[in-house]
Amino acid sequence: AAFLSGEEAEPHELFTTTVPAEAARAVLAHAATRGELVQYYVGEVIHVVCKTDDHVKLTHEYKALTGVAAHVYEQSYDSALARGSPYKMLLMTRDVDATLDAARFALPATALHLIRGTPPFFVECLHPAVNKGEGLRQLCGALGIVPSQVVAFGDGDNDLEFIQLAGLGIAMANGRQLLKDAA
Repeated sequence: AAFLSGEEAEPHELFTTTVPAEAARAVLAHAATRGELVQYYVGEVIHVVCKTDDHVKLTHEYKALTGVAAHVYEQSYDSALARGSPYKMLLMTRDVDATLDAARFALPATALHLIRGTPPFFVECLHPAVNKGEGLRQLCGALGIVPSQVVAFGDGDNDLEFIQLAGLGIAMANGRQLLKDAA
């Protein structure tokens, strides 16, 4: 979801594109076989089913990183699934590269966009058409400007399309090499 506001306008949602329901179920099943925690985002709520103490620690680390304190601890993902398709899912892990490789092998590539998280303790699972570049394209359209007029800064794999679309893309010094190469 992306939001736009102005001095005279109320903030409003520009677009929302959710993970297809079948792909969301596939992510949950895949994570269950690997013993991984999934953060399932519906609306302003992050649904989690913590099976281990480390799962709880991972939610706390994510809260510390993002400032988001919207976790709802559930016994199963059934209530999250009943609320609808998520706009994002995170596979929370201590070995992000192995988790990403396993997800790329097991999950439907045409139904998901998988991104290595930064810092590396999660893998993002999104609708295949969702990325920061598309968000920038939508925002530019709403503002009546072209992406070449935008400067974009990033440090992680999820910033790749953002950096590529902007008129000036800048990778942070602490950024991943993939992003530095694209900037």
